[in-house]
Amino acid sequence: MAIGNRSLYFLKGDGSVMEWYPGDSEGNPSRETMVITNGAIAIAAGGNHALTLLGDGSVLAWGTDVPEAAKSGVIAIAAGGYFSMALKADGSVLAWGNNESGQTTTPIDLSAASIAAGYSHSLAIVTPVSLQMARSENNLILSWPASAVGFILQSTTNPTDKNLWTPVTTLPVIVDSQNTVTDAISSGAKFYRLKK
Repeated sequence: MAIGNRSLYFLKGDGSVMEWYPGDSEGNPSRETMVITNGAIAIAAGGNHALTLLGDGSVLAWGTDVPEAAKSGVIAIAAGGYFSMALKADGSVLAWGNNESGQTTTPIDLSAASIAAGYSHSLAIVTPVSLQMARSENNLILSWPASAVGFILQSTTNPTDKNLWTPVTTLPVIVDSQNTVTDAISSGAKFYRLKK
């Protein structure tokens, strides 16, 4: 269920969405309308608009437009007072509508795990990024989520001197949704980190 300013929205088990308008003091009668017949997996309602996330990763809306970028690859939605949000599978966040308080301005290279919207503010829980390491014969396999954009893999032989960290020159390849770098094991200690 989602609650807007003037309507309630219900997501049914068959993927349909119903809107219920309770009527008002101006004589407009209550009504119940089916707005989506199937395929919905999530709903959100804001001031005078509502969003539906379909199973194919697209967003449908009434009372607001949907930007092209929110028509595919979306995994979560949120609706604020007069703005909307969509979380993409790659961790990026789209926000559109009223930006009076900066609620639709998202940080560059944001990689989020979840989103929420209030009346005039928006929130994102940032995806924690961890560097994984595994040995494969004489190589070290380093990996981190492909959705974690804007990170550079660095290495050093002396982690206490911040000036000695240098980028690893091998470009990552994506394997099973992970950025993966293979680095030869050398004699002596070597340290790695992700830097944004």
